[in-house]
Amino acid sequence: MDHGAILSSSLTYVKETCRPDRWFYLFIYLLINAVTLCIVPLFSGYLYRIMEADPGIPAVSGIKDLFCKGWRMNIAGVIYALPALLITAAFYLLITGFTPIPSNSPESLGPENAAMLMGLLLAFIVTLLLVSLLISLISTLGMVRMTRNGKIREAFNLREILASIKTIGWPDYVAAILILIVCALAFSIILELIAFAFGILLGTFGSLITMFLFLWILIIILLAAAFGVFSARYMALVYDNANTT
Repeated sequence: MDHGAILSSSLTYVKETCRPDRWFYLFIYLLINAVTLCIVPLFSGYLYRIMEADPGIPAVSGIKDLFCKGWRMNIAGVIYALPALLITAAFYLLITGFTPIPSNSPESLGPENAAMLMGLLLAFIVTLLLVSLLISLISTLGMVRMTRNGKIREAFNLREILASIKTIGWPDYVAAILILIVCALAFSIILELIAFAFGILLGTFGSLITMFLFLWILIIILLAAAFGVFSARYMALVYDNANTT
């Protein structure tokens, strides 16, 4: 797998997709996604279109189609999140089973219970991280597979997903995921720098706080839309590598 070529192609795709006229729609779709808490997942539907087989640059029109495809993404995402939610719930039940009520401070537990609590907490963190990592490796390609087949159940076709990863090669696939994680971290750092810059501007020009807040939100949503497009295209190309290797 040529990781550099995939990364470069994904960046070029973002440049071609996020033209001012189309970026306006992506901004609106992402804003609707956020405001409605993904109940109206138009932006998710657009990412679905990007991951479909050889889509070129998808049209931004077709609200009904975007809504339906966005909900496919929602349903698959919720199902993939269930293991982590169940682990969290189990940990909560274990904690409440021996933690004194109403006081739950470390001093009130006693040495043995405090040690048990720390052990459970460590086990919870390790288990959650491992499960989340495994689910991420599977769900990432699972989502792309769903878009290619048009059926939600294909997002959970473990046999075919693992076969695709095997074709790509586990080292190459894990490296691809790590590159995407690094890109996400870089994107987070950029957002932090923007927030810091606007913090300085607000401290200097406090009277213009409304304008600065509007610009800050505008920039964040535009960048988030671009990164969403990048991630969807990147994983689509990784998935395609399983069919060309």
